[in-house]
Amino acid sequence: MVFEDDFLKPQLDSEKWATAGYIADKMLGDNYSLVGDNYVFTNGKNLKISGKLSIEVRKEKASGKVWKMPAGFIPVEMDYTSGIISSWKSCWMEDGIIEAKIKFAPVQQIVSSFYLTGEQNIPRVNLLEMGNKNRLGILSLNSGKANVNGMDISNLKKGAWYIFTVVKQGNNFTWKINETEIITVQSPELDTKLHLNASSIVVNDVPGAQLPAGFEIDWVRCYRKRQN
Repeated sequence: MVFEDDFLKPQLDSEKWATAGYIADKMLGDNYSLVGDNYVFTNGKNLKISGKLSIEVRKEKASGKVWKMPAGFIPVEMDYTSGIISSWKSCWMEDGIIEAKIKFAPVQQIVSSFYLTGEQNIPRVNLLEMGNKNRLGILSLNSGKANVNGMDISNLKKGAWYIFTVVKQGNNFTWKINETEIITVQSPELDTKLHLNASSIVVNDVPGAQLPAGFEIDWVRCYRKRQN
């Protein structure tokens, strides 16, 4: 095992996780939003830990920064807050096994994802994406449009916990749910070191009755495959 977190400490383990994404930290030293976003990633305020991690989306005014050409980063006020965790400070995986126990509880107006990326945000390996669409696979951009080579998982039981696994071997990625193999996808672009991320983003106004909305993760584990 090369990386694990059971979220048993009273707060997020800052040696394992950053609360800003890799590119955001390199560009700004902080999280930022894109034009059209209506949410801000806070620096850990939206992360609740109690033997599990919950990334919470809340409706509250918050100041943030938006990347807008040609001006660069400009200050804005958003209506929602959320959070992100990323292992880029501590764990970059080559070949190996990445798994997490996650509660399948999609909210249509929120996209919650556990994913692997390299030095760019896209393409990415979605261990799990849930919300308006519930799926796993490789997310890429094709002529500016998001494309996922993977599988729909909307038939999973809402409110249930599942162990989601990705086995990486070169450019081959194999997904499992509760140890049952689901699909294998190739991606030469992702035959590189990858790090772990989890986040929730707001894509439409969320009904008040569904807030705060939590993306719950019980544990995360990464193994390096034994050399024969």
